[in-house]
Amino acid sequence: TVPAADLDSVQLDAGVGDIEIIAVDGAANVALEVQLKPRRGGFFSSLKKAQLEVDEAELRMDVSKGVLRLEIETDGNDRHFEEKWTISLPSRLDFNLDLGVGDVSVHGLSGEITADLGVGDFLAKNGAGNLNIDIGVGEATVEAAAADYGSVDGSGGVGDAELTVLGRRISSSGFVGKSAEWTGDGAHSIEISVGVGDAKVTLE
Repeated sequence: TVPAADLDSVQLDAGVGDIEIIAVDGAANVALEVQLKPRRGGFFSSLKKAQLEVDEAELRMDVSKGVLRLEIETDGNDRHFEEKWTISLPSRLDFNLDLGVGDVSVHGLSGEITADLGVGDFLAKNGAGNLNIDIGVGEATVEAAAADYGSVDGSGGVGDAELTVLGRRISSSGFVGKSAEWTGDGAHSIEISVGVGDAKVTLE
């Protein structure tokens, strides 16, 4: 648990695993739990070695200039474990994420969200801040209030872009890669780019 009074944002760097972010209005702290699960990384790897990596891993929590940085530190770069993060934080905070492989869900965050995923799915619900999502392979899904947003730009390199605003489907364009755009009266923006997969935005 980290006091949040002097924080502006949280930055999380993770390798392989799933991440759940839950915003809590008026929360005084950032509360987190991370579980490490050993896994075999190939034909010649062993669970015993993976468990040793888990035993020796350390949770890094640094606070500098209003930013809380979170990361699991190990001696080597070739990790043989999965990370499962559960983080609750004040809804006002920004959140910056870098994840290699895994799924992410974010609920109720009104701060800015920046996420870079190599492979995985991203879900954001009931947020009210800027979103900038970049996924190599996977799917991005956003559900929010139309009144909070002034622009939406979604694209799928090999896939589809689905944009629905107040029940009306905005047609996507493109031959292989699809893109869809919308302009409203809100103060925030949504930008989604998916290399292989779909981008889905629903504003009610």
